[in-house]
Amino acid sequence: MTLYGQFSNEALFREKFVKPLLNKLGFFLVTDYHGRREFGKDFVFLELHRFGLRHCGAQVKNKKTIGLGRTVDELLIDIEQAFSNPFKLPDYNQESYISDFYIFNSGGITPEAKDDLISRLRKKNYGNNIYLLDGDRLDSLNKWATYQNDKNIRQRLSGLKNQLFINIKIWESMKREIEKGSFREARGAFLFGIESFLSSPIFPERISQNDLMQLWQNARIVDAICNRYLVGTKVNEEIKKQDIKSAIELIDKLISYARKLFVDIENVTSELKPL
Repeated sequence: MTLYGQFSNEALFREKFVKPLLNKLGFFLVTDYHGRREFGKDFVFLELHRFGLRHCGAQVKNKKTIGLGRTVDELLIDIEQAFSNPFKLPDYNQESYISDFYIFNSGGITPEAKDDLISRLRKKNYGNNIYLLDGDRLDSLNKWATYQNDKNIRQRLSGLKNQLFINIKIWESMKREIEKGSFREARGAFLFGIESFLSSPIFPERISQNDLMQLWQNARIVDAICNRYLVGTKVNEEIKKQDIKSAIELIDKLISYARKLFVDIENVTSELKPL
């Protein structure tokens, strides 16, 4: 089914496709301006580039085909208004003018319509800053953006899963030595990936932030107990026995949390779209 055939009206196309696509492509403060002093701009949004911020606008159409005639004339008016009238974004209280303008149509744009529009825009000083994207191009962009998003998510999930797997092996080895009364294998766990995941979670409703936090806290406590002996701190036998008991109990909890999280991550990964 073509992109045009997926949406019954322009409002749905704007809300369900264009806005999510702009967000996936990395634009920010994507704001729907349709119907409220839009002056040719259905959307306004910002793009960060090497020298600061670029202000962009977009006009959205949901037509099977844009050809020569009335629609092209209307687009020319939209473009003129879009560049001539300033706008303000929420939480960004600065009056700005757009420097780039996009025309999105869910259907096709005929070559004749493109040629006519471009020829008439060449007389304007903003003529080279207009971009025409038809349904096929938009669909391809959406697939590419979805792939990049899925790829990043898979990489982060895979990294966390690998770190949990390595830590389980470390904790199992530590436990065997500690049960013998030795802290020689107290190498410490890898926690950077866990800390990164806690600060920027993915699927928090499926991968428990509480379990990750408990794992991180308990791992820090085990490391603190073990470091006491690695640096040669002198302790009496009673304290050492208590440390051994506490460390073993905490390690059992760590392994249990890690195994549960490992399964949760595998389940989430298996449900992601195939690459």
